[in-house]
Amino acid sequence: MPPTPLAALLVLPATPAPRPRLGLAPSSRHARGTVVRAAALRALPRRLEFWHPRLAAVESGPPSSQSSAPPPQTGVESQDATSVALIGGSLFFLQQFAGINGVLYFSSLTFRDVGIASGILASLYVGITNFGGALVASNLMDKQGRKNLLIGSYLGMAFAMFLIVFSISFPLDEDVGHTLSITGTLLYIFTFALGAGPVTGIIIPELSSARTRLKVMGFSFTVHWVCNFLVGLYFLELVKLFGVGAVYAGFGGVSLLTALFAYNFIVETKGRSLEEIEMSLSPCAPGEPK
Repeated sequence: MPPTPLAALLVLPATPAPRPRLGLAPSSRHARGTVVRAAALRALPRRLEFWHPRLAAVESGPPSSQSSAPPPQTGVESQDATSVALIGGSLFFLQQFAGINGVLYFSSLTFRDVGIASGILASLYVGITNFGGALVASNLMDKQGRKNLLIGSYLGMAFAMFLIVFSISFPLDEDVGHTLSITGTLLYIFTFALGAGPVTGIIIPELSSARTRLKVMGFSFTVHWVCNFLVGLYFLELVKLFGVGAVYAGFGGVSLLTALFAYNFIVETKGRSLEEIEMSLSPCAPGEPK
């Protein structure tokens, strides 16, 4: 006789109890979510502080020219810039009227007098002499200082000019006169390359502050090219009017004047900071070494 349904239920095994789900209990998951939300809320002010300036910058657009403009110069800075501009303009003025371009223009005739008719060969001698002087200057620039090189250079240029004047103006043997002329010309070019050429272009930006350097250099080089134009325009006219000896004597006199100017007004910049240089340029700082 088959078993009854009730008996079958008694024979069937009991249904296994459901296994607990892995992970956190509902109460634990709720607590963890609360902690994460609290941490996010605490970090929100810091994120807003980080992004607020950037959002404000994007909304305001690029900075205006007024906000990016440097502050106006003070009276002391303006006075120092004017002093440096006058020194730079004077150096370039004296450099040009010391005769470098006149000597270079006239050097081919000087070489022709001693038998060197080739203009290319004469230019080669001048270029080698100029290059040699520049090499010596690069070696002495940081050893002797800018001011000493400038003074020595102009004294050497004055001596070379007077040597040429002596060879032209006094009755000497022709070969001796030509030798002295060519020696004076090469000596003049060599001593110019020692200091008057490179130091003039180096010391002016070293005397200037970063805010005034462009204006000072612009003014100084304007004076340089105007004087260069005038010397090239009137040099041969002056030679025809007064003679080579008188014009070269004038160049020698300007070279001596420039050496005196450098001794009294040029501030040594080797190994010195801009603050020390500005104190030396200031009239309110007596006793500062130049």
